[in-house]
Amino acid sequence: MRYSLTINLGTPLIKRLHVVFQHYFFVVLTLMSLLSVACFVSAQPAHEQHKAVTSVDLSSTQHPAQKDELAKRTVRFYVVAHTSVEKLNENQIKSLFSLQKQLLPNNKRAMLAVLVPTHDATNVMSQHFFNYFAYQLQRLWDREVFAGRAVAPQQFDSPKEMLTYISNTQNAIGYIDAATFDAWQIKGDIHVIATFI
Repeated sequence: MRYSLTINLGTPLIKRLHVVFQHYFFVVLTLMSLLSVACFVSAQPAHEQHKAVTSVDLSSTQHPAQKDELAKRTVRFYVVAHTSVEKLNENQIKSLFSLQKQLLPNNKRAMLAVLVPTHDATNVMSQHFFNYFAYQLQRLWDREVFAGRAVAPQQFDSPKEMLTYISNTQNAIGYIDAATFDAWQIKGDIHVIATFI
């Protein structure tokens, strides 16, 4: 003897149970999706979760070989500026190059001049001030510019182009490795405002 169960979806009780089942099924699927997203986010490194680079120390995520390479290349560098810019302390320079501040002490907008991220001087400068690699500093600049909080620095392929720009532009400020600057014996409307080792 066989029994068969047939459900008539026409009865009000069965219709309500069917709707309730669909609702709970949808809720369970949504919760499972959220749980999988939460697990994915918690499995990522902290610097990927929080994009506020200014408050996160990204140096801990650097590969040991990269740290050793930077340590070998650490050389003195100068922060150079147009003669219209007075001497600045390290905190003022850091604020300018992080794009957190845009005005110089004379209340004029700083015209930042930087070398491309692949240049050694950029790596040395960003490692000294921010403990970042140059590409990480570039990401910080891109975020600040995209958010409308800052103006992008002028980027140059060679130190000579950058120094020419600085000597011809009021309130311009940039950086260069000391050996290059000293060897060229730069003359004109440019001077060293800070030296770093």
